[in-house]
Amino acid sequence: MAIPRTTSTCVATMHLELQHPSRISFSNMADELIGIDIGGTGIKVAHNDGSTWRLGASDRYLKPSRATLTEALRNALADMGFTRTNSLRVGLCVPGIASHNGSMIELAVNVPGLVGWPFRDLLTSAIGTEPDFFVRSTDAQAAMLDWSYGRKMRGRTLALVIGTGVGLWVLDDGRPLRVTDNSPGHIGQIDVGESHAPIGFDGGRGSLEAYVGAQAIKNSGGISAAFAPKEPATLALARAIRICHAIYRPDTVLLLGGIGIRLANHRAFEEEVRRDLTTLAKPGWKIIYGDDDHHAARGAARLASAETGAQAD
Repeated sequence: MAIPRTTSTCVATMHLELQHPSRISFSNMADELIGIDIGGTGIKVAHNDGSTWRLGASDRYLKPSRATLTEALRNALADMGFTRTNSLRVGLCVPGIASHNGSMIELAVNVPGLVGWPFRDLLTSAIGTEPDFFVRSTDAQAAMLDWSYGRKMRGRTLALVIGTGVGLWVLDDGRPLRVTDNSPGHIGQIDVGESHAPIGFDGGRGSLEAYVGAQAIKNSGGISAAFAPKEPATLALARAIRICHAIYRPDTVLLLGGIGIRLANHRAFEEEVRRDLTTLAKPGWKIIYGDDDHHAARGAARLASAETGAQAD
């Protein structure tokens, strides 16, 4: 499936259908590529000129307005020293529920400034020039793509991207599994609570995000305190992964996102997952971790490159 280049900005929503992740690369490209990951508390960016990565990030924000988002994106681009010198292709990760035509976000609980703001206008206001091509994805999709780049994907890999919220992406031998909204589901909103459970940003009592999202972890005293043995966040994450084993039956559970990758040093939840786990879980399943805060930003740039059909080096 090829998306035609036009003389005006071309926008698309990508779902990893263009190529297997291992085949998306930057060889022999004349375009500049930018990946932008707009999160609930900040923006991360990645730039590739065909041979070199540069990375940047904004200062933190909370419930940002459009003006705050514009300034944050400009600052993130300045942080990596970006100056446009060529045809520009942008991959954009945004949270929330997109409009029917995919041109904007209709609901973004953590980033209200995005609501009703066409992506084209957002990018132009922050970059100062309209990109030649841009593509939208979720942070879970983009982060999974970057992590999987260069790896041989075998079996079912389920990624939980834990940051301000919680995202989910599932690949079967490198191909996406879709259940609803062109995704495998909305894992951050599943009910993992007990009585008197906290309420998440989406208004749902007992949601996974209410326990393990960034604000909840901050309120609990940080990652080390929140994910200590038997703590609510530990038990909630374990319960969520156990539910995933019953529904998705993954061979591999991959933790990504600003909180997820840091759980490699706080693994009390793993014991809770494995204790009396359903026999539906696949024998030999494992938990692994990402290692980079810019997985989603780099993955977004890789998505922006996918139209070329370039093969991996």
